[in-house]
Amino acid sequence: MTRPYEHCQYHLIESDIHTFTLMTNSERAVNAWLQIMSRLYDELMVQLNGDLSQHEGPVLILIRVKPLMMPLVYLMTAHKKWEKAHPQRLNARVALLYRSNALSRVMDRVATTIRPSDELRFFGGNKEQEAIRWLRTSE
Repeated sequence: MTRPYEHCQYHLIESDIHTFTLMTNSERAVNAWLQIMSRLYDELMVQLNGDLSQHEGPVLILIRVKPLMMPLVYLMTAHKKWEKAHPQRLNARVALLYRSNALSRVMDRVATTIRPSDELRFFGGNKEQEAIRWLRTSE
């Protein structure tokens, strides 16, 4: 049996940005990410006594994709299922760092047309500081 951290690592940056690093090009990495998200969601619900209105602003999420390719279709599909399983949730600002700068620019343009209530931006893998600045910028 594999452990989630073999495929996805999590840490908190300066107590406000939830950072996930997908280590492998696999559905296991995506599933591990969502497993960790579920645990964090449950912990937050306990902290807020189930009243999400007590939380200020969106949840800030930075996702680093280490492999060159990632099952993005599976990631989006699995995340949609996760959202349906967690209908009462906070809005999020998500920065996804992808190794391919060219692909991240294309994906970012596509994301602007299909963005749900959450904010999603794709950044090249060498643009982490830019992604962090964007996450912390309120619009």
